[in-house]
Amino acid sequence: MYHIHQNLESWVGRHDFRSRRFLNQTEEKGKTWERKFEIYPDSGFYREAGRDTTAPTVPDPLDDAAFLYWIAPYRSKSGSATSTAATSGPSAIPSSSTC
Repeated sequence: MYHIHQNLESWVGRHDFRSRRFLNQTEEKGKTWERKFEIYPDSGFYREAGRDTTAPTVPDPLDDAAFLYWIAPYRSKSGSATSTAATSGPSAIPSSSTC
């Protein structure tokens, strides 16, 4: 049997809903790892814990957990499509969704 336990924590701004901090704790097949990100949308960069470098982010970043919360209202409209470039993290790519 396959088992994965994942905890996602997201800190977003109350007024602009831009990501500020993201924590991903994962336990899979007996291995455990954690990734932490500090996101600075006003300065245009983010930093992953344990690394000395920064990376650019989009103007309105959304981490993995914030994106799921943000997209939820759109999923209820069958056949609707939306796209966004509001993502951050190592694979900072635009995303799209059709429900």
